[in-house]
Amino acid sequence: MNITVNGRLLDMNIGCRTFTSVSKLLDLLKVDELPSSIGLNGRPIGRLDYAATTVNSGDKLDFPSSPQKPEQ
Repeated sequence: MNITVNGRLLDMNIGCRTFTSVSKLLDLLKVDELPSSIGLNGRPIGRLDYAATTVNSGDKLDFPSSPQKPEQ
């Protein structure tokens, strides 16, 4: 799954899936403090909607922290 996070293209190795939730993605990116909102393809998403919001391969996310790609 390829996504762009804060302008950086990341290849997320999450098996054969091509989507995940914002909550799971932030967990995979090891974000310590959840931002109060993020931008998903230019649309703001509030923290209460993270679990129900799907991130698809090719999506663009923007938020204040700078996550690192998890160790594989």
